[in-house]
Amino acid sequence: MRWYLSSRTKYRDLIKTWIKILKKNKHDISFDWTNVGMLIPYQEHKKQSSVVAQKISQAIQTTDIFVLLADMSGTDMYVELGLAIANHKKSDKPKIYVIGNRRSLMHYHPSITPVTSIEDVFRKENITL
Repeated sequence: MRWYLSSRTKYRDLIKTWIKILKKNKHDISFDWTNVGMLIPYQEHKKQSSVVAQKISQAIQTTDIFVLLADMSGTDMYVELGLAIANHKKSDKPKIYVIGNRRSLMHYHPSITPVTSIEDVFRKENITL
């Protein structure tokens, strides 16, 4: 299965841990944004930001499972969620999980499965910790 893990960059190390678990279980990551350097402020890194935005958009289209670690702040991760919902409406993929706070109207979209932890996601997807 191909996974996309979305969150604020402040959770980069946690996402890296989850990626290691998934790879240990023979899963693929459609795009590992944790290896992208700091692009903020985006207007000072226009070309690289554009390339990364395109790669993320394409990756979400080929993702089987999309996981969002929700946060009370942040922007890009919610754009990624929108891309996942739009793709799901077209092809029933990816399966979408949102961990944590459901602060956005779109968190209540019927394609989303709300969960309280990554362990819940891993359990539902038969991933060994």
